Amino acid sequence: MRIIIDGELAFDDYALAFIGNISRYAVGLRICRDARFDDGLLDLVVFSCRQQTTLLLHAAWTLLRMHPLKGDVMYRQIRSARIETDRPVPSQADGDPGPNTPLDISVSPDRIKLLIPPPRNGWGFWPWRGGN
Repeated sequence: MRIIIDGELAFDDYALAFIGNISRYAVGLRICRDARFDDGLLDLVVFSCRQQTTLLLHAAWTLLRMHPLKGDVMYRQIRSARIETDRPVPSQADGDPGPNTPLDISVSPDRIKLLIPPPRNGWGFWPWRGGN
């Protein structure tokens, strides 16, 4: 996998890469633990792995929220990235099947506006906290 960040080659080896704009993924995993949706940047996490067993260690460090501190993990904030592979490889977008590589990913500021209703009666908006 080759990863070009903001126009410069930043990684060229076997890896599993995540790019996100929020800190939580799936069941609350904080893979992009420092990501903020409003900072105008994407967070890139690259788990270097020549062997599948290395992914188990990466998973453990991710659960402990310590993966950005490990030497074989790249954690950077970026504006754009291109991910290339020797042959097309499938990707995922928010857990759903995504396009095959190569991928071009970039920040699109102010592309979505959300309307969120105000909370009712304290924690009423959150049913698992005793709401309606």
